[in-house]
Amino acid sequence: MAQQPPLMPKATAVWLVDHTALSFEQIANFCHLHKLEVKGIADGDVARGIMGQDPTKNTIGAIRERTHWNMANLQPRNPVLLGICRQADLDAALAKAAAANPEAAAKAESNQAMFDENQPKAVIPEGIFAAFNRENG
Repeated sequence: MAQQPPLMPKATAVWLVDHTALSFEQIANFCHLHKLEVKGIADGDVARGIMGQDPTKNTIGAIRERTHWNMANLQPRNPVLLGICRQADLDAALAKAAAANPEAAAKAESNQAMFDENQPKAVIPEGIFAAFNRENG
């Protein structure tokens, strides 16, 4: 099944251009726009006057506070397997967070683990990130 475009693709593209380091092609693919149109948004030629709003701000806060309307059906997902980050980056971020707040780290250890340690770690070729870094400077 093909991914549905966002409800307001140009406003979403404006926000992504202003607040992320995604390439024009990545934003275009997500918003179902042409990459030249996204470049025009970045240059200020297209979508002038559209205010990009963070589409996930309320959702993330509701999930953190466990007040999201669909909380019972939400399942944690491994960001490495989703392709959001590398395993080494995730491990480093978790170690840094644990060092900054040992009490929270101990509490998290006592709770059910978010990811199964027996689950295979994703292997992502380094060339993919090198190409991404070259594109996004």
